[in-house]
Amino acid sequence: SREQAVIEYLPFLAEAFSQGITPPDEEIKAFYDANPDKFRTPARIKIEYLDLSPQTLAKPAEVSDADIEAYYKANSKVFERPEAVEVRHLLVMLPADAPEADVNAAEKKLADLAARLKKGEDFASLLPKTTDADENLMGEDYAWLSRGALPKEFKAFEDAAFALDKGTVSNPIRTNIGMHVLEVRDKRPAGTAALDEVKDEVRSILAEERAADRLTKVMDAVQDKVVAGMELAKAAEEEGLAVGQTMLFPKDQPPVNLKLAPQALETLFGLAQGRTTDTPLTTEDGFLMAKVLEAKPAAVAPLDEVKDRIVSELVEKEALKRAKEKAEAVASEMKSPEGVAKVLAEYKDKIALSQPFTRQGFIPGLGMGPPLAKAAFDRKSMDWLPQVFAVSDGYVLARPEKRVAPDPAAWNADKDKWMESLLQSKQSELFRAYLTTIQEEAKIEMVNADILGPRPGGDAVEAQ
Repeated sequence: SREQAVIEYLPFLAEAFSQGITPPDEEIKAFYDANPDKFRTPARIKIEYLDLSPQTLAKPAEVSDADIEAYYKANSKVFERPEAVEVRHLLVMLPADAPEADVNAAEKKLADLAARLKKGEDFASLLPKTTDADENLMGEDYAWLSRGALPKEFKAFEDAAFALDKGTVSNPIRTNIGMHVLEVRDKRPAGTAALDEVKDEVRSILAEERAADRLTKVMDAVQDKVVAGMELAKAAEEEGLAVGQTMLFPKDQPPVNLKLAPQALETLFGLAQGRTTDTPLTTEDGFLMAKVLEAKPAAVAPLDEVKDRIVSELVEKEALKRAKEKAEAVASEMKSPEGVAKVLAEYKDKIALSQPFTRQGFIPGLGMGPPLAKAAFDRKSMDWLPQVFAVSDGYVLARPEKRVAPDPAAWNADKDKWMESLLQSKQSELFRAYLTTIQEEAKIEMVNADILGPRPGGDAVEAQ
């Protein structure tokens, strides 16, 4: 461990000096005029668009049950799945070499929670409500876990999950990241998923596959009508499609659902208000035709829109100024022993003791204060420091209370704990990733490369 310091301090925080500060209109206007860049808004556009992709053109209702059954039979291997169990768990984190007392305490805690689960208590109600309510307890909700999917480090967890019956709760189980209690909601054997289970999925696959085949034809038809002078909305309607609209958006925050490529955004922001794209724009899933309904150039926001923001900033600035002036006045009083005694008597209820801190400059409760930390470590005496120090939300007067010397033995112990903690954290992260992703059903993605072109970063994939 490193050397640490503790200070006694008298705070003068801005919040205590903000009451009664009301900036006049002249000051607000002057601040607005002097800081136009603070209130500048980027160029924004609002568009009407027609999203053309296999997903948007798909007509699942037109896919017959016979088509679905034929596809299912021809692609049965796609729907094969391993034995799996749907499980959720509570976990108390413990290092692999945790003391026996800690292991016993975790086991007792989880045994109590398991008993409450068995009585029907809500899973979420057992979890901490805040991050500091229980420093070690966490929970993961239901996820499908396939047999053999977890790494060998979590074999005890997997074995316990598959050993449980549906609707049952386990006793506490130890793994190398902690102690768990599991609850199993459902189980399914290895084999091919039944047609009824994947019917909707197959319907979507076939609908999108057929839509991909007619995408070019639809896109050409809409484009020809737009080029001939027809409004985009009308052209879409004649093809049995509907347009959408966005809100105003800047170039760096486009609508997520449209999945616009950078070049497409450049094109859109280069269009004048009322203009429609001459050619379809490329998106992640297909193409987009768009009309710019409204275009607002980059500009400084009107004063009325930002007045409250300016007032807050001016109040904070004035409050900090008053806090500093008061701190400096008190520091001046403390230049004599009599003054120190007077100040300490007057402010005895406001003087606080910090938590230990290092030379790095972060002081618990005060935030970053490198000059204060340096002065605390450099000061030879325990007298009040003569200067005023800025902290995250005001100013303080301070004096060194004590220094905590580094302990070589503690350093070695801490080093091992940090390494163990890092390893444990990585293992836990891996474990969580497995629980949330291993049993996602195989994603089937039909991509017609002849129409959409190759996938970004690789070839078109027909099935994953």
